[in-house]
Amino acid sequence: MVLKDQAVSFFSMSPFSPDGKILASVSLDKVIHLWDVNSHKEIKQLKGQSDNMPPVSFSPDGKLLASNSNDNSILLWDLAGGGQLVRLKGHSEFITSFIFSPDGNTLASASLDKTVYLWDVAARKKSAVLKGHTDNVNLICFSPDGKILVSTSNDKTIRFWDIKEGKETSLFKHGFGVTHLTFSPDGKMSDSEIGR
Repeated sequence: MVLKDQAVSFFSMSPFSPDGKILASVSLDKVIHLWDVNSHKEIKQLKGQSDNMPPVSFSPDGKLLASNSNDNSILLWDLAGGGQLVRLKGHSEFITSFIFSPDGNTLASASLDKTVYLWDVAARKKSAVLKGHTDNVNLICFSPDGKILVSTSNDKTIRFWDIKEGKETSLFKHGFGVTHLTFSPDGKMSDSEIGR
């Protein structure tokens, strides 16, 4: 598939909608382009980005899209109407990762400011700040049931957080910085890769 009428495109790690029918791309024109995977045609443009910063993330129901911004904020978009709903501000440094919880009620974001923010999607506001890492937070991942959030950092740790309580429940130490993280489907195990 060739996407036309864009400058060089940057794709997020998960640019497909949950049903696999829509592909999102962020390009040098500072526009988020939505593409119909079957017809290969552009179906919508989301305008209002101040820059061309990936990644993007779809909500589990496919109704919302979150995008990154170089002013340390996250933009939430209404895909039905195509408009920007809110700009979520709180982090003091660049946002490295963000992800919706499996039920779509919470958006989590990680940052170079060593914190993880939890955002109430419906209320469109911050619900908690998770502190404990002593270096950049690189990746975050929800357990399949959405009750646990795991974060990785250049401080060579993996931290597990109880979402309801907003508290750290356990910590694993790596010999190097962690560069990849994923849960097993049953949520009982977490797999990670390391970078030297």
